[in-house]
Amino acid sequence: MLHVRVFRSGEAKAAYENGPLAGELRDEILDHVAETVMRVEARPSAAPPADPA
Repeated sequence: MLHVRVFRSGEAKAAYENGPLAGELRDEILDHVAETVMRVEARPSAAPPADPA
């Protein structure tokens, strides 16, 4: 999950961060993330795939 906020000005950012909605959204997002289990298979991009043979 990726959450991005874009603000038109510093004042708009401050108004959002100090408003009641920011806390509610933050709590909702954190609750959702806490419930989500993510497992991602990863390998270095410079390493070739393992030979199954």
